[in-house]
Amino acid sequence: MAREVTQPDDEALALGGIGECLVLEGKAGDAVRHLDDALEIFRRLGMRREIERVTRRLAGLRPSA
Repeated sequence: MAREVTQPDDEALALGGIGECLVLEGKAGDAVRHLDDALEIFRRLGMRREIERVTRRLAGLRPSA
């Protein structure tokens, strides 16, 4: 709905929430996709707190190199 009414901040928050739910379900791959999408929007909007939060979450989900 947020996407349809052009509310990118709400869209990003929804994507982040879906990502967090997927983490809890043990679906890290799906979670990363949603969190990456949320992060892209947060960056575009300059939402620093959310950028930091999602970046930390993604760091914990991705295997270290």
